Amino acid sequence: MLYFWMAWEAWLAARGVFLTLEPCADDPRWKDWYIPPMTAPSAFPYAHRARAEDKPLKPQVDIPTRRLAYAQDAHNRDLVLKLTNTDSHECKAYERLLQSVNNRDGSTCVGVLCPTAILHTPHNFCFIVMPRWGPLGKLDELSSVGEIGQFMRCTSKDVQESNMVVNCYCLEILYPNLLGAVLPQHRRTQDVHYSLIDFGISLCLPMETSLTAYRRPSWEAYQGTPIYHTQDVDFGERDYNPFAYDVGSLGNFYRIWFWKTAPFVPQLAPLFDKMTTHIAAERLTAPEAAEFVEAIFAPLSDSVLDTPVTLTPNEDCLRNPDLYWSQTTPAFRVAWAPYKTPGTTWGRWLVDWVADKPVGWCILRFTRRTLRI
Repeated sequence: MLYFWMAWEAWLAARGVFLTLEPCADDPRWKDWYIPPMTAPSAFPYAHRARAEDKPLKPQVDIPTRRLAYAQDAHNRDLVLKLTNTDSHECKAYERLLQSVNNRDGSTCVGVLCPTAILHTPHNFCFIVMPRWGPLGKLDELSSVGEIGQFMRCTSKDVQESNMVVNCYCLEILYPNLLGAVLPQHRRTQDVHYSLIDFGISLCLPMETSLTAYRRPSWEAYQGTPIYHTQDVDFGERDYNPFAYDVGSLGNFYRIWFWKTAPFVPQLAPLFDKMTTHIAAERLTAPEAAEFVEAIFAPLSDSVLDTPVTLTPNEDCLRNPDLYWSQTTPAFRVAWAPYKTPGTTWGRWLVDWVADKPVGWCILRFTRRTLRI
C-alpha cells in the first residue's frame, strides 16, 4: 500500500492533509513513514499524545496497516486516514456522523470516533479523515468504579476490544511502557473518552427507522465477534432486530467484564439483564440503555467512584446471571425482580436442545423458514 499512498501524497497535501512520509536516506526516490517531531495540543476530539521527551525520536516507527495511513493537518494535529469505498454502508455511516454529530464538544460523546473530513476522489473510493487515538489497552487495567463508569458512558455489531480506542496515544512504539505509564493516569481524569471505530459491517439506515420493529435477514447476525453475540438467531430464525441485537451484544460485553462491580454498584445487575434478556422485544433500546447508565453513575459519590475493582472476565455470566445478582443484597433483589431475565421455559430448553444438533438445527431452520415463523 505504500506505493498507493505515495501516489496520492500531493493530492492530499493540496487539501490540507500531510502524510507523515519522508524520503529514505539511501534512496530518495523511495519514502517511508516517520514520527512527526511536533504535535500541537488540541481540544476534543483530538487526543493526548504521550511523548518520550528524554529519548531520541528516531527508532522503530508504527507502520499503518492495510487501508490506513498516518498524517497531520496544517495545525500539526495527528490524523488517521482510512480508505473506504464510496458506495459502502461504511462510507454512508461516516457521512451521517460527520453531518449530525457535534464532535468538537466532549459532552456530546456518543461512543464513536467521528471523522473530521471526508475527501472524495474521482474514483469509487474516498479518504476518511479522523483524529488519531490510541488502542484501548487491557480492559482489566480499569481499576475503579469511576473508570468503569466512564468507559460504559462512552461505549454505548462488532463489539470487541480491538474496535475500541481511547483519546491517548503514543507514536514511539519502541517504548511500549511509555503508554502503559501514561494511560492509567489519563483514565483517572475527566478528559478520558472511549470510542468505537470500524464500521466495516455497519448498516446506514434512515433516521426514522423503528428501533423496535425493524428486521434484517438472520445471516447478517453472524458477522462480528461471536463471544459477545446474543442467541437471537440461534434457533433457526428467519430475521432479527439488529438494534436489539447490538444492545444485547454490548450488554454481554459489559457483564463478562464488569460483573465484579455489582457489589459496589448493584444497579448494574438489572442493567445487564435488561440489555441481554433472551426476550429481544423486552430489551432496552440503545438510548434507554445510555440513560440507564447515566442514571446509575451520575449520583455516585466520589468515595464510591474511587472504590478499587479488580476485573476478571467471566463468560459464565452469559449462562448464569446469578453470578452478579448474588453479589447484591436480598432486599435489592426483591425490589428489582421485575428487571431480572425470566428463567428458561421447557419449550425454549427443548428448542435449544434440538438446535444444538447439526441435523436438528437444519430441520428447525427449514421449518421456520417454510412456515415463516
